[in-house]
Amino acid sequence: MFALILAGGQGTRLWPLSRKKRPKQFLPLVGKKPLLCETVGRLLPLCPRRKIFTIAPVAESVWVRRLLPTLPQKNILIEPAGRNTAPAIGFALWHLVQRFPDEVAVILPADHAIRDAAKFRKILRKGEKFLKRHDGILTLGMKPTSPHTGYGYIQKGVSVNGSIYRVKRFREKPDLKTARKYLKSGDYFWNGGIFIGKIQFFLNEFKKQNPGMLQKLKSKNGYRSLKPVSIDYAIMEKTKRAFVIPAAIGWSDIGSFTELAKWHIDKLYESLFPKTPRARIFWDEAGLR
Repeated sequence: MFALILAGGQGTRLWPLSRKKRPKQFLPLVGKKPLLCETVGRLLPLCPRRKIFTIAPVAESVWVRRLLPTLPQKNILIEPAGRNTAPAIGFALWHLVQRFPDEVAVILPADHAIRDAAKFRKILRKGEKFLKRHDGILTLGMKPTSPHTGYGYIQKGVSVNGSIYRVKRFREKPDLKTARKYLKSGDYFWNGGIFIGKIQFFLNEFKKQNPGMLQKLKSKNGYRSLKPVSIDYAIMEKTKRAFVIPAAIGWSDIGSFTELAKWHIDKLYESLFPKTPRARIFWDEAGLR
């Protein structure tokens, strides 16, 4: 299985810890290693280093080389400019498709945290097996533990293969009342921005949904002329072949100081009371989620 790690981004919500010269993906925020290294470590039992690729603008790629010295240099892709996730993913896929069109790849951010790495890999394996028999893009739906208003949501549709569902629709970040309805229904997941798909199929969706973008990706000046756009807006909300697999893996995007504090307090709670539910009980009763 291939992996494409999105290593760009400034992490501005964690300023002054995260700075332009060293954004949050290159900081050891949840453990002894930087988030990027934690991400690679979770993948290594599943993806050999030769199949792990990163993409980031020039400034961030310097940190990638420094932190991942054993990653093949040709696997460190450099985007001409920061233009959000859709151009970055399209640019990387355009390079990879020439060599590995039929391979399945997982595309994921470098700056997220996951508690249950073994379960995460198990879900990726299940997704890979599914996509070898079905055309589509599979996204991991993070099982919500609270009515969070800072995440986008994914509503599941009909089941197509046990615990794999068609995506009914993507939802924007809701208000608290709506988020509570989502949580109560059991049909919604947090959108964690992790996708699995065949490289060729994913690129075909770019051709179908955003042909103009794909053409501009092939030249440096064209790339720089693109407007920033996320992969959700550009592809996932438009494709007819989106699937979701539930993932209760202890995920966080570490997107704010509040999320960072919750991560560490949860970790402390679990170490003190390993046989009780997670510290979300504390957060929910305190009304902080």
